[in-house]
Amino acid sequence: MLLWGVVMLALMWGEQHAYDHFQPLRGYSPLHAHIMSQQEGLFLGLFNVLGTLAALSLGFAGFVLLRRKSPTDLPERLLVKRGDRLLVILLSLAAAMGSAMVGFFVLEQAFLTDDEQAMLFQARLLEEGRLFAQQTPFPAAFRYAMIVAAPRWYGIYPPGHPAIMALSLLLTGNPRVLLALVAAGWVAMTFLLCRKLYDRSTALLAALLLCLSPFFVLSSGSMAAELTSGFFLLLALNLVVRLEGPRPRLLALALGLSLGLAYLSRPYTALALGVPMSLWVAYLWFRRRTDAWVPILALATAIPCVLAYLLNNAALTGSPWLTPYQVNFPDQFRKGFVPVSYTHNRAHET
Repeated sequence: MLLWGVVMLALMWGEQHAYDHFQPLRGYSPLHAHIMSQQEGLFLGLFNVLGTLAALSLGFAGFVLLRRKSPTDLPERLLVKRGDRLLVILLSLAAAMGSAMVGFFVLEQAFLTDDEQAMLFQARLLEEGRLFAQQTPFPAAFRYAMIVAAPRWYGIYPPGHPAIMALSLLLTGNPRVLLALVAAGWVAMTFLLCRKLYDRSTALLAALLLCLSPFFVLSSGSMAAELTSGFFLLLALNLVVRLEGPRPRLLALALGLSLGLAYLSRPYTALALGVPMSLWVAYLWFRRRTDAWVPILALATAIPCVLAYLLNNAALTGSPWLTPYQVNFPDQFRKGFVPVSYTHNRAHET
């Protein structure tokens, strides 16, 4: 299986090397499918298939190696019987270093998407203690895809992730430093969650594979909000699976806060995972398998985050129910939070 995985990776490299000489890649999202050539579409499809096969092969081989029961097996002794805490710390540090290397050396501190540029703009405003800037004398000259230029100048994204970047700017002068620590937190949270649900071997394998995931390493080096929201949701999952244990009230307070912070970073993602977690908490409460105060305490820390989201809307758009998304894309959103469509607009992109 290890050899098969290596072969798949070699084929991926060969395909990409050959294609790069034929035509540079342009599309990175299904939203761009209509401007992708047929050859590029075939390349991306085959690339994803090979990557999936490689990941499955390497993951299965690693699982078999780490699950061997021989007392003389070196990986088993190293990863299970001792040193797991040290290894998790080392893997977390490796994730932070990988994130920093991608951000500072591979990307050279550049942003990849309009989203990141808008959130960096928001972070710089928050660093100065502001949610928005005053309209410039020539707002049309400062029009940007994900930034509203008039009547106030602000980014369209929720304030959670930009706040982390602003804190990083305030403490270190660079928006990426704390994001590298958030990447390290991903690894630690993954290990803790898998150890609780499965065992130490599975937890260490999951943490190791996360560190080796090109998708995770490259994404963590960007300034995208998925990194922050994902960390808070992993933290929430770690908390919700421990509510039947000791100190459930303290865990409930932390659970509500983590879900609320995830909502402040990516509301739809937080709702998608927060609703099932809330139903599980309700089930535990109904069956009296946890403290009766758990739902109340979780709501007590989650509601202020939702209120902060609504107050941010009110400060930027004049109404708590009108989001900056709707202001920037009035034709693509109906009243409320539900997106109608996202139509790729070449003129807008230009």
